[in-house]
Amino acid sequence: MSRQNFAHVAEQPMYSNENMKDIESATSVPTSATIKRRINFQEPEGRLEGGATTAPTAPTTATETTQVEGETEVELPSRKPWIWPSQKLWIWANQKRSIWQKVLRYTKMGILLFCWMVIVVCLIGSHEAETDTYMLTVTPGNATYYAIDANSCAHNLALSMTGAFKISSFKLDPSSSQFERDGTPFLGVTLRKTSKSTNKQVNDTLIQRYPIWSERMDRVDLSTYDVLMENVDLDSDLYEYHIVFFTNVNQSLGLEIHIRTTRFTQYLGTVLGIVLLIIIYILLIFDLVHRALAGIIACTLGIGIMGALHMKPDLTTILSWVDIDTLSSIFGISIIMGVMAETGFQDYLAATSYEFAYGHIWPMLNVLLVTAFTLAIFYNNVLIVLFFTPICLRISEIMVLSPIPVLSCLIIATNIGSTLTPMGSLSNYLIANSPFLPSGNIGPPTFILHILPATILTAAQSYVHLRVQFINSDKMRNTHAAEVSLKRRIRLWNKAATTVGDISLDERGFHKTVSARVRALKKRLKRLGKMPEPRPDFREELEKLRDHFEVERKQIIIICCISLIVVLLLFSLRLYTDLIQASVGWIAIIAALLTLSLINMKDLESVMSRIDWGTMLFISSLCILMNVLKQLALMKSIGTAVGQYISSVDKENALMVAIITILWLSALLTCILDNLPVADFMMQVIVTLSGDQSLPLYPLVWALALGCSLGGSGTLIGAMSNIACAGVANKHGVSFTFIDYFKVGFLVMIGNLSVASIYLLIAHVAFHWH
Repeated sequence: MSRQNFAHVAEQPMYSNENMKDIESATSVPTSATIKRRINFQEPEGRLEGGATTAPTAPTTATETTQVEGETEVELPSRKPWIWPSQKLWIWANQKRSIWQKVLRYTKMGILLFCWMVIVVCLIGSHEAETDTYMLTVTPGNATYYAIDANSCAHNLALSMTGAFKISSFKLDPSSSQFERDGTPFLGVTLRKTSKSTNKQVNDTLIQRYPIWSERMDRVDLSTYDVLMENVDLDSDLYEYHIVFFTNVNQSLGLEIHIRTTRFTQYLGTVLGIVLLIIIYILLIFDLVHRALAGIIACTLGIGIMGALHMKPDLTTILSWVDIDTLSSIFGISIIMGVMAETGFQDYLAATSYEFAYGHIWPMLNVLLVTAFTLAIFYNNVLIVLFFTPICLRISEIMVLSPIPVLSCLIIATNIGSTLTPMGSLSNYLIANSPFLPSGNIGPPTFILHILPATILTAAQSYVHLRVQFINSDKMRNTHAAEVSLKRRIRLWNKAATTVGDISLDERGFHKTVSARVRALKKRLKRLGKMPEPRPDFREELEKLRDHFEVERKQIIIICCISLIVVLLLFSLRLYTDLIQASVGWIAIIAALLTLSLINMKDLESVMSRIDWGTMLFISSLCILMNVLKQLALMKSIGTAVGQYISSVDKENALMVAIITILWLSALLTCILDNLPVADFMMQVIVTLSGDQSLPLYPLVWALALGCSLGGSGTLIGAMSNIACAGVANKHGVSFTFIDYFKVGFLVMIGNLSVASIYLLIAHVAFHWH
């Protein structure tokens, strides 16, 4: 038989469909479908156990008989298959897991729905806070009256005064008469009601006294005091109400006052502030929503609460709370990094690091940590993180590492390096140039001299801690590299689909293509683990990297490097001289404009798409939330409690207790709130403590600087650079959550604070370096 005839015969079926139906109908052996029907009709068990119900009309083979018997034994109710205890436990665990997933999903929906309902009720039913602004002059020996409108349902009166005030003292309670006995210059404020029938005047609240500058009143910066008169019963039918101002100074005192009625009390504001923090941390820790959405929910809820307390700010005030300088800095540096990313320069650096380390993990990390630590001394830590995060992600992909430990090491090294100089971090710059300092500011040489030993010691301790924590470097390797890669590609494809609309036919076709690609990747994800691929050795991988990671458009790299040098130069001139008056944000934007002008890029949308708008939105919402907490008096309550605690300590141990308290408290608050608001209000606390307890100021300043900088390594929202790093990682498809970083960073921070405590106590308590 020829090959063609053989193929023709092989393609013909041995039985047609009609013949197969005849054979099946002629066979009286019950099939599994027949047995199922019998079970459904509850036929007697004996008929099933007896085998066939009728005599077969056609012979059956032994194989068919065995298969039918096997099917019969499996399907019979009286012969259930044996399930091992481990299989039962696995089934029970899956059932429990599915139940918990449903519970968590509905709990998440409940929390978000509750927050939404509170926001709607508070915002819709509240008006923006209306404050009456008035300028007045308080003359010595005479009381100045200001009439207020008593037609309000609120029982509290909020008064904001701007004038030549000193920082309040923890020793002197504003409601006591200690000011008058000591002869301290003060401004007295009280609410007085006058009877309409008898014209009798009675003080409705206690007299509040606030210290003022008397000897150099015309040469001091104006400061603001917020006065709260609680539980005031404003009865406009029987009484007239006036706010009375008086002073013991021998010259006239000018004031600007803002008055409003409110439902706010300091205790209620503190409790509500703590509730807001709990809500945002629940959303972040359990990763219920995207961090930007969590920030928006928390800050909007805070504004709604302020509205319910008759404190709702207007839109101009809310926008003034946003740290535009930080956002401008991230925006400008992100443009430079986005342009540089298109040249392959960062990929080249990653491949070079892999080559120098010979594929080993810790030699590569050593180079990364030392470089990031050194550059963070001179550059802003946000800039360093934006530059190194893409390199770390590429190195992790090349070396089959989990990117979480690598990025965590980068954040820790950057935060410790930025501790050394005033321009390393925004909190250091705010502390060194605080208006509350008697000398005006702290020079960079003095700052570096006192912080350098602590920086070196904490850097060494952090390195030892990380080596011990990852003593088995294989734990850093990504054991499920293929699975993680597929999940990352799925997230990136889904993100690409969201950037394109769904209006035109081309856009709809794009969405169909992306959906098909995602479905194919999900199918590959399900088939993983069945046929694992062998990992290539170092030489083969290095050859691939040399072939693929080639530097392109070197002139663009030169332009980007010039822009970064301009940033460093302008930062330095602004810090060490008075030649540059532009802020950090303007400097970054100037450098970004220089880059775009020199390369003359026509496709600007590709660069703009690399900017992490979600992170910038989260930072904006976080700034608003911190100011809401400040308006709710949470910061004031913390500062007052700290000041009163340290003031109650014996003078012999006051400096030691103050240093430890300021260091650890500022670090822990930085983990929760962010280092910028902590540095701002804690400076007022330590300046007041220094005056009350006759303590040296600068040891407390160094403790605050170390606490705010080192505390930034504790959590993912402890510093702006941490948020920027997580944003870049998430933008590139790497899930970098709050818990992922907390497992590494918090313990390192505890060790850093312990080392810094020992250094400060030896330097300033034992040897009195100050």
